[in-house]
Amino acid sequence: ALFGGDAREQAMVEMWIRRAEFRYWTPIGMVWRHADARTAAVVGQQYKDFGESNKKIARDALMWIDGEIADGREYLAGGYSMADIVLLCGIDFGKFIGLDMPEAAEHLRAWHARASARPSALA
Repeated sequence: ALFGGDAREQAMVEMWIRRAEFRYWTPIGMVWRHADARTAAVVGQQYKDFGESNKKIARDALMWIDGEIADGREYLAGGYSMADIVLLCGIDFGKFIGLDMPEAAEHLRAWHARASARPSALA
């Protein structure tokens, strides 16, 4: 079940989706909107310093997530879920805009490799 099988699992999936959205997707969205030349023509005013400052926030978020999953879990909320899909898409989009995962994020890198190797991610 991508959204969890029982109330506890559902809560864990929702928690991790929000963590991915608020802690990582928000700053990478600000980098994309304000610091990427490809969006300059469509967003109007860009605040480049603000966009650039969000790169550190995004990196810090990934390092925080790395620490949260250092317990050896296979996926974010237990079984593979929407939380993994949301974060996987975020990390891949981050790479598209030049924000690679930190080298030191070994647990996150292992999780990313597992999630990326799933048939649905390869489609």
